[in-house]
Amino acid sequence: MSFKVLPIVSLLSLFMLTSTKVHAQVSLGGGLSYGTEAETIGLTIGGLYTIEEVEHLRVGGNFVWYLPKEVSRFYDQRWFELNINANYTIYEKDEVSAYVLSGLNFANVALKYEGPNASVFSNTSDLKAGLNLGVGGEYVITNQLKAFAEFKFTLSNFDQAALSAGIRLPIPF
Repeated sequence: MSFKVLPIVSLLSLFMLTSTKVHAQVSLGGGLSYGTEAETIGLTIGGLYTIEEVEHLRVGGNFVWYLPKEVSRFYDQRWFELNINANYTIYEKDEVSAYVLSGLNFANVALKYEGPNASVFSNTSDLKAGLNLGVGGEYVITNQLKAFAEFKFTLSNFDQAALSAGIRLPIPF
């Protein structure tokens, strides 16, 4: 496709998107996570975006900050990750639903020196990208509150299985 045609295709795509009535729902929430490689509890916040016209599909993201962990007398491990996933609902009945998920993971692991002669020793940090694969479920507690649980495995240089659970608040618009 030539670059001269690109603006025309972009304008047509924009027109089609804005002329289509789309119903969507956003769910925001948080909870706790445990990572097998981080070996500590994490706090997670995130959201999901559902487009009702695309049956069974949701996209979302979350941020997980794991509590610092002492790895030696003077070094602490600090770990956080950002996940961007697509969820496909495979079961839905009454208040219960189940889904599979896949997506991208961006993890940052840092070692921070907290001992004597801190100016002599350095801190290190490493950011790696990976692939998420997992399953999850939701339970509708009320119209305004859902409980969720997810198990995922991240394939990367920081391979890790993680279990997360928490609540989500649906926000229709």
